[in-house]
Amino acid sequence: MQNEIRQDKIVGSRRFSNYFWSFFLFLGGVGFLFAGLSSYFKINFLPFTNPTELVFIPQGLIMMFYGTLSFGISIYIIFTIFLDIGSGYNEYNKIENLIKIVRKGFPGKKPGNPINLFSIKCSSNWNKNNRRIKPNSKYLFMFKR
Repeated sequence: MQNEIRQDKIVGSRRFSNYFWSFFLFLGGVGFLFAGLSSYFKINFLPFTNPTELVFIPQGLIMMFYGTLSFGISIYIIFTIFLDIGSGYNEYNKIENLIKIVRKGFPGKKPGNPINLFSIKCSSNWNKNNRRIKPNSKYLFMFKR
């Protein structure tokens, strides 16, 4: 029975690369935002450099724009990590000849419920002599609607 139904867990947005990028985008965004604000107010908000010497209109304004953009992207990534968007499972059911792909999406009309992306009835052409799948073999999957 366990060989008949297989579920593969999918990690989603809680992977190392998202933690890495959210951390460095957050730090860089706050740094650029403080540098732009320092050039506008002529007060040094950063202890390791002196951005008060920057002219606000070309450099400070662009640094504030990049800082705000980077900060916003990092908040978006942190939000997707918190909600674990994209996690779910793939289910292969040999009993019913069914492939089901289920993922968690953004909150909407049905918050907390995973989204069934699609279910396909399928039949396959198996090698009758050897029941295991070989990596070099080619299989024909026929999908029914």
